[in-house]
Amino acid sequence: MNPNEHQIYELLQPWSSFVLKTKLPDKILKKMIELTDRIVVDSKVENWGPNLAGQIAWEPKIDLKLIEKTDIEKYFYSAIHQYCMRAHLQTYPFQYDDDPPSLTEYSIDTMWIVSQKDNEYNPIHIHTNCSLSAVMYLKVPKFLPARKQRNDHDGNIVFYQSAANPEGVFGNIASISVKPKVGDFYIFSSAQAHQVYPFRTVDGKGERRSVSFNVSCSRNIEEFNKWEDKEQRKNLTNGQSSKKIRRY
Repeated sequence: MNPNEHQIYELLQPWSSFVLKTKLPDKILKKMIELTDRIVVDSKVENWGPNLAGQIAWEPKIDLKLIEKTDIEKYFYSAIHQYCMRAHLQTYPFQYDDDPPSLTEYSIDTMWIVSQKDNEYNPIHIHTNCSLSAVMYLKVPKFLPARKQRNDHDGNIVFYQSAANPEGVFGNIASISVKPKVGDFYIFSSAQAHQVYPFRTVDGKGERRSVSFNVSCSRNIEEFNKWEDKEQRKNLTNGQSSKKIRRY
């Protein structure tokens, strides 16, 4: 018998942020491609690029009314909820017997398309004036092989470590470089440093199309107070300390 067969292991890391990765459902992916196909050829759409860090010519803004009250909006908010729930559980790993209720209110503030072409790139940056950010990949061209295959970051998104976890600590590396795939969807803290490498295609006309959005999050104080009172009563009933649950 394996001595570790029934052993329970937990990862405790409330001091760190994380990147949540999932896949867009086929229906949402199809609708987002159709929506952005219309927008990228509309010269009347506002170019949001001047407000962004990227050295990219065309980054059209998406009018949020186009997804309002649709299954696209519903899906995005469900994914945001999953991130917030996991962040809350990670922050306070010993304080819940069950998943906590939704204690955070959130809203998508701005959404834009990144229509990245050959030799364009996004330098290392963070997002400001928001809580979370997201990126999803809708089209990925066939890249030319990297000139040095051992260091192939062409077209990749790279996430970097936080100051709280510098490289050199055992079990920690400085960054993770990810080759984009159609349908990949990432949500991360707005303070998460990241960058996007340039790429090359055979005809020089490839498009690496992604959509990004920023999210503002805030504590639902009324709901949090109700939940906190319930937790305190439960702890007292179970003979546990009535230590006040920390707010964040």
